[in-house]
Amino acid sequence: MPGRYAKTIDWHMGNGNKRHLSQKQIEDRKEHESSVRSGVKNYKASENVMRNMVALNMFKKLKKLFKGMDTVEGLDENIINRYCSLIAEADALETLLVKMNEDVDKCDDHKDRVNLYKAISGTISGLGKTRAMLLSIEDRLLMNPIARIKNVPAKAKKQGADPNEDLFN
Repeated sequence: MPGRYAKTIDWHMGNGNKRHLSQKQIEDRKEHESSVRSGVKNYKASENVMRNMVALNMFKKLKKLFKGMDTVEGLDENIINRYCSLIAEADALETLLVKMNEDVDKCDDHKDRVNLYKAISGTISGLGKTRAMLLSIEDRLLMNPIARIKNVPAKAKKQGADPNEDLFN
């Protein structure tokens, strides 16, 4: 079973260095973490996203929202494009589902109606899988409240605070 994702050194320091890392270890971690970052803030929409207006509108919206975030950068271009494509796919499936439900009302033959219900069931299943993929990508890109809360370190305690302050207040 795989372990947890590593927490950044800023997260450790924000929580008061509970692992008691030495100054050398802290500097090494900061150097390593900065070497993993590309520093490129510009990312482009893929051909697939450019062809679909729903995906392109979502890409533009995300690009505007991610502008001020340090965590999202050029290396995340593929996952952002994938997310936008999945949004367009979910939108298409929802539109198809509405059309199928309208067709069920128009259908007179029992066999056709049963076949349409089977198709609706498959579409609902596909929509559920697409939404599950969207949720996992949202977690990785810190696009939902729970993911953002998990990424924010707790406030650091004051250095040099008296440990007996609570006792003799």
